[in-house]
Amino acid sequence: MLIRLMIFVFLCIFNTDLKAASSVGGSEPNGCGSGWNAPFVPDKIFAVCDFTQACNEHDGCYGKCEKSLVGNCEYRRCREGGDLYGKSECDNVKFLKLMNAANIRREQCDIDLQNKIISTNHNKVCSVVAIVYRKAVRFAGDQAFVGIDPIPAPPEPKQYNKAIEDFLTFGTDKQFNDFIKAEQQGVPDVDFQRELIFTHENGLKNK
Repeated sequence: MLIRLMIFVFLCIFNTDLKAASSVGGSEPNGCGSGWNAPFVPDKIFAVCDFTQACNEHDGCYGKCEKSLVGNCEYRRCREGGDLYGKSECDNVKFLKLMNAANIRREQCDIDLQNKIISTNHNKVCSVVAIVYRKAVRFAGDQAFVGIDPIPAPPEPKQYNKAIEDFLTFGTDKQFNDFIKAEQQGVPDVDFQRELIFTHENGLKNK
């Protein structure tokens, strides 16, 4: 209970006005958080979990192509601001393959983030937050992956954040275990790209 109380305190501290949150570029390590998701991804949860190293590495992974337009990064020429943006060349097989490869790299960045958090923290709550980081960053931090169009934030980001906050604060050990087990088995029962709701009876679910 103490651990969850500590988490609640820090979530409250970081729960600033989401509309005022500004997005952060992918190549500048800033701990964790990219835009409106910052309130539920503080760098440290008071001696319980430490995500700083994992998130800094994730920022570097996302920003790999910021200063390059060649090789695997050439797909950026077809993104907004690129010299081929809107041109027919971007529809050829070469650029479609490069874009697909970029999406695969982004997914690996997110997997590495989750695994790093879990390997450097030995706490069930930290494992839950690691999964949340990976899932939420798919669209909350998408804009930070250089050259990839961001997936829009959910229609009710405050409600979304509140559901996660309540889950981390009031979730039961069984709900945490079920959440982790579902992820490990590859059959997650929560889609983080949809609206979320937390209830004491069912834990974190889609609305």
